Amino acid sequence: MRGAGSLVRRRPRRSPCRLLADAEAGRAAAGRDPRPGRGDPCLPLCGAGCRSRIKRGAVQRLAPCREGSLHLQRGGAAAGAVPGRLRRPHALRRRFRQRAPVLGPGTGRCFPAGSRSPQTEEGGLIVRIPFLRPNPARLSKLLPGLEAIEASGTFTNYGPVNSRFEAEATAKFFGGRGGCLTVNNATIGLMLALREAAGEAPRGATRYALMPSFTFAATAHAAIWAGLTPLLCDIDPDRWTPCARSEDALLERYAGQIAVVMPYATFGNGLDLDRYAALARRHGVGIVVDAAASLGSIDDSSQGFGTGFPHAIVYSMHATKTFATAEGGLIYCDDTERLARLRTMGNFGFGEPRTATMPGLNSKLSEAGALLALAKLEGFEQIVAHRAALADAYRHGLPGCRFQQVVGRQIAYQFMPVSMPADHPGPRAALLASLAAAGVAAGHYFSPHLAEQPYFQRVSEIAELPVTERVASRILSLPLADSMTVAEVEMVCAAVR
Repeated sequence: MRGAGSLVRRRPRRSPCRLLADAEAGRAAAGRDPRPGRGDPCLPLCGAGCRSRIKRGAVQRLAPCREGSLHLQRGGAAAGAVPGRLRRPHALRRRFRQRAPVLGPGTGRCFPAGSRSPQTEEGGLIVRIPFLRPNPARLSKLLPGLEAIEASGTFTNYGPVNSRFEAEATAKFFGGRGGCLTVNNATIGLMLALREAAGEAPRGATRYALMPSFTFAATAHAAIWAGLTPLLCDIDPDRWTPCARSEDALLERYAGQIAVVMPYATFGNGLDLDRYAALARRHGVGIVVDAAASLGSIDDSSQGFGTGFPHAIVYSMHATKTFATAEGGLIYCDDTERLARLRTMGNFGFGEPRTATMPGLNSKLSEAGALLALAKLEGFEQIVAHRAALADAYRHGLPGCRFQQVVGRQIAYQFMPVSMPADHPGPRAALLASLAAAGVAAGHYFSPHLAEQPYFQRVSEIAELPVTERVASRILSLPLADSMTVAEVEMVCAAVR
């Protein structure tokens, strides 16, 4: 019987149900309705693939299923009163079409991808401007390509779609110089490149990967998985990229023990790659550049960042990056022999048929992933230019804040990094709370930096980091997106001021 407090059974799914957002769950636990608000935002989706949207005016509550997840329940029954599988409310029998929602990393906020002004609720606060709005190409628009992949019978193993994307990416981003190798994510790409650059190690020897502490955890994790110990250096006070003096001092102090120098192109900013090529020759070290957010950045010579560099540069194609797919990464270098070694290592080290001749792992990108990347190439210059215009609006709207000194002609901004106003009276947490009250979601990358995280404190060598500590303590990450408008930037600036 389908009463106001009952649930309507839906067909079982293979995977257990899990919510993608925690905001509505928190409100349900407090006995309040999730309230969709204006813009009719999507429901949190379960891993079983529910695609129903809240119907305007329908009263919804959340009830736990047997797996412990929360699901929508229509009517006035208290949350948690009726266990069971996910069932569609009577008011939602009709199927509503919507774009699949995505989850801003670290925000716990669910919003439709590509929406101009999504609104969700967390802790009783309406989020009008999310931190990130991932915008990969729509698989639903790529059905002919997916059908062609099915017809070909090739789904991975450097297939034809992947090969086409590598060629077009080399032409588009690097003027046809060198070559590209796709990987299934940028962290795997870093591990692969580090292992190739470090070479074989004597048994029992401690070897270091020199990197900044002001970076994402994946940088250090990749080094550890490659058998190296992170050696953490300081950053430049203006560019927020690795400090040349700190790197030089550590190269002298740990002479003969550093296997790889691993600079991070912070927030997509440029680096002096000629200097790193010289360091490789002078100290006999490998170079791997972590350029996770740099795909689409332009250097001072109006070329794509990294063009012509003979060492491996690793870019991310994660859904939250400017060049958004789902999961994926790209390795570029202008050394055909190095690129061939990396490709072999990414296929289990099979230098001969089914025979490993070198270290290896499986780094291959699927054909479906390559199709998403291929589709993202179209119109990407306009996306980068739009984000750069939004960054300029931030600089104009926040004259009291300190911004990263740009190296190069253009940065492919993922979000807007900014140092808190010098005259701001309270701590960063208070400013973030103030932004949240104004409906603005923000972050603080990279705080804590690596040397402040317990695991890396145990396994790393850490230099003096005065600039890193100062920058990290005041860093803010403000919203930026393909669909964001200058008016929304002005709203954020007003909330910060």
